[in-house]
Amino acid sequence: SLRKVLRSYVQQVDSLYTVNTQLKKENESVKRSFEEASRKADKLSAEKEDLTQKVTLAEKLELKEVRCTPLDKRGRATNKLNRVTHLRFDFTILRNVSAKVGLRKVYIRLLNPNDMPITSPSAGAFQYEGSTLQATASKQIEYGGDDLKETIYWNIEQTLIEGTYHADFFTDGVRIGRLTFQL
Repeated sequence: SLRKVLRSYVQQVDSLYTVNTQLKKENESVKRSFEEASRKADKLSAEKEDLTQKVTLAEKLELKEVRCTPLDKRGRATNKLNRVTHLRFDFTILRNVSAKVGLRKVYIRLLNPNDMPITSPSAGAFQYEGSTLQATASKQIEYGGDDLKETIYWNIEQTLIEGTYHADFFTDGVRIGRLTFQL
């Protein structure tokens, strides 16, 4: 009777060993599948991030034909710095079928020849690369996806110095153009 009991125990141990071996193989297979699924998920996440960046770049507006005209108190163009009372910025926003249509605010940030920003409280502030910047001039526009000619006027409220000025144009937290001009 002891032999019979031992045989049944040996059979149970063999059966448990066989089941254990199968479970180990299944566990390894599941681990490999999980690792492969994780790699695919990481790859898809990276692709999604890349596509998101591409869409953001595609939605970016761009400018062309950017000009700055110094104006005197009568609204006529002048080259004499002591007579300048306004600056007129003319530009065209290029057609972009990827960009969202609707109201946009265009900001101009002017830097004097010493690379110091010229700000105007009425122009407001905007976000750019995680920083809040003060604008020199701004204008709300209605962008419809096609080429759009716009003009922004800035009333000079301070004394300007002779030299090279830089005007950066921003909208939606992105710099869309830059102009360098002499006064």
